[in-house]
Amino acid sequence: MRTASFFSLTLPLLGLLVACGPKADPAADAAAKKKQIDDAIAVLGPSIGKISAFQPHIVLPDTKDPYAPANRQSDVRAATAAANEVRHEATAARQALKKAGSSVTAGIETALDAVSAACADAKEDPQIQGCLKSITALDEALGKAQADATAAGAGSKLPRVGKEAITKEAEATTKHLVNARGPGPDETAYRAKRSDPKATFDDLDKACGKAEAEADAAAQQYENADEPIRLVAVTRKMGMASHCKRLRTAETARSELGEVCKKKPNSSECAIACGKAKAVIDEGLPAAYFEVLKKDSEDACKSVK
Repeated sequence: MRTASFFSLTLPLLGLLVACGPKADPAADAAAKKKQIDDAIAVLGPSIGKISAFQPHIVLPDTKDPYAPANRQSDVRAATAAANEVRHEATAARQALKKAGSSVTAGIETALDAVSAACADAKEDPQIQGCLKSITALDEALGKAQADATAAGAGSKLPRVGKEAITKEAEATTKHLVNARGPGPDETAYRAKRSDPKATFDDLDKACGKAEAEADAAAQQYENADEPIRLVAVTRKMGMASHCKRLRTAETARSELGEVCKKKPNSSECAIACGKAKAVIDEGLPAAYFEVLKKDSEDACKSVK
């Protein structure tokens, strides 16, 4: 009986204590959620700015220029370097978001993880494309999270991947990659010259020489830089040297075809000249100036076995 009396007295007291416990404060909860998302936005702003700044350098140039070198190793090196910068930034942003602790950014954290994985050492075209797709998915995750951020009372909008996110500070982080990769003014001028059908060989040779010297200067400037940047500059230098060599090889083939086959149309010397011309054509003409080589080769070599 005493035991029953004890419980009959204590149960109401326990209920009273529970009822008098700390009550939830909706205003405090809302303020905490707002702070979490504002902290997350403060983290994401600079990070998305840097990712946006490096993203264009991951995109490989199109192949519409018929006189561009088939070997795009310099562009691939630059894309790899840019992708790794994006990976580092995505990893740092995810870690910072985790500390902020906002449930609103859970999808963004997952997308950042995917960017870190996809953009790590992207050295082949499929990997590079995969990195770019993961950045697109990150932008979509940012867009989806905006409604929740607004509902949480965020003081500003979540950033999106793109030009609008790029600050001067973010742009500055790409400076060395831009300088190492080029093209600089001389290479830009050469690219225009090689597409000009009215340009003479001397014009092309001089312009290519200046572009090669410009690339060589960049390689020297970044000789002791971090390995990714050094490799970009060195590969650019090698690419320009190779292109100028192709230019001179093509001119030699054009000259020999005209001189030898005109004098000795059915000779072994003409056959050799035709072989050289064919090799230039098959590899890809290095400039519009050499378009005439196709017809000259066809006319001069039709009787050569």
